[in-house]
Amino acid sequence: MKILLDEQLPVKLKYRFNPELDVSTVKDEQWLGVKNGILIQLALDNEFSVFITNDHNLANQQFLSQFKILFININKPSNRYEDVLPVIFIIKQWLIINREDIAAIIEKGNYLIYPEDFS
Repeated sequence: MKILLDEQLPVKLKYRFNPELDVSTVKDEQWLGVKNGILIQLALDNEFSVFITNDHNLANQQFLSQFKILFININKPSNRYEDVLPVIFIIKQWLIINREDIAAIIEKGNYLIYPEDFS
């Protein structure tokens, strides 16, 4: 399972997933400034299966159900490291527990919002 962190999230969050999960950032992939539709397609073409974002408008801008990737919206009012870090730890644990079922989860519904979908 490859995980992509959206560009508005602090880059250093990726280190909070190590060593258990394979995480890259939009910056790592040199995709900064790429529009969401193209970014999602790049993620799929590069075999990412999870896209973590804090873009509250993503679901309104894109027809997400057409993509075979799991979108996780951390749903925080701020992108500050200190604000999103506690959520990242919860999502990391959820991903570790569910790593074998990601494909089935995507089939049921590929857009999850924290905290409603992580209880």
